[in-house]
Amino acid sequence: MIEGQRFGLYYPYLHFSDNWLKTAALYWPQMGRIVPEGITLSDSDTVRALSDELGFVVRVPPGSAVQELTDLLIGIVAEHGETLRERYSISRRYFMMSDSCGPSWPDPQRHRDLDEVEATGRVVALHREKGGAFLWDMLAHSGLAVQLGDWWGLHPQLAWLYMCALADKLATRNHLIPTTDQDIVHADSLTWTDELFTSKLLAGYPPKEIAAKPMGRREQVGLLALSQVTPRDPHRISVAKVVKIRRRYAPEFDAFYSEVADLANHLESELAGIADQDILARYLENEVRRRFHSPLDSLERAMRSEGVDTSITALTTKVALPASAAALGGFLTHNPVVAAGGAVAFGAISLMRDLQRTRRSVTPSAASYLWRVDRELNPENTLRKIIRMG
Repeated sequence: MIEGQRFGLYYPYLHFSDNWLKTAALYWPQMGRIVPEGITLSDSDTVRALSDELGFVVRVPPGSAVQELTDLLIGIVAEHGETLRERYSISRRYFMMSDSCGPSWPDPQRHRDLDEVEATGRVVALHREKGGAFLWDMLAHSGLAVQLGDWWGLHPQLAWLYMCALADKLATRNHLIPTTDQDIVHADSLTWTDELFTSKLLAGYPPKEIAAKPMGRREQVGLLALSQVTPRDPHRISVAKVVKIRRRYAPEFDAFYSEVADLANHLESELAGIADQDILARYLENEVRRRFHSPLDSLERAMRSEGVDTSITALTTKVALPASAAALGGFLTHNPVVAAGGAVAFGAISLMRDLQRTRRSVTPSAASYLWRVDRELNPENTLRKIIRMG
């Protein structure tokens, strides 16, 4: 089944982790985030670059999904208030709040980057526009929320469950796919029904028991496919390179995304009944190898067979000087050092032109996209790096 490109919907935070967002921009067409109207965000340079230069980040106001979820939670509080107070009550003295919702419990923390952990408070803050006024008053009266300006503090687990349900409702209304940078992941099948939300809310299960990592999700397929060509350290990924890749190689990205979506849909429809998660993981790895990594290897072999060789010997091969060298009055040929360097330089220029012509002739595909990502993000393995070294 052929379908249009679907955007991601990030949750539960207002702000992104830079490293996560740079990688996400290599396989998501665009990324929405839940931002109430009127909020001014202090975005990082990375987020601004992806927003301003690529249009990658999209604001998604809570809208009518808030009223639907508000009505549901009001009914749950009215019927099961005592149970909820036992599990999610918070003291009014807890005014140190954060917009974090995980992943460690009971004290929320957020790993924004590899070496940075954001310390948080004992309650999680949600903007007042993410819930109805009557809901906040009811939660406060029940000892389940505290107010600080435009923000309401909730028990971390209650806030997490609320944002899971809100993300699903927004995604359903806008044909988006919920996604998160948290260890506790979200299935893209939009299974957070009202019944599931209610049962998990009353049961009080920790989130890791609520959502096990599902196979076949697009981000899993995309990440596994990209794993062969992206640096292990996300700090090494330049946001400028990400913007360049998405702008210059848009047809290749489209082909890559279509293959990712097709594989994800195949796994969901054909392999959903597999009970053993290890077997399912092996199927996923095998399909990614077959659909992405093997074609990439074949493309690289084909490029080498066309003379696009990234070894240093390709630049030191004896080449004939072009006729324009004669205009220098024989200076190049009478100076051994300059002549040798000139030969290599002319060889490099000639080879670079061949490489550029060959690149332009490559048919857009998932493999060609991975090939271009590899060349842009790992310049030490490319001809350009060798030319600079020469």
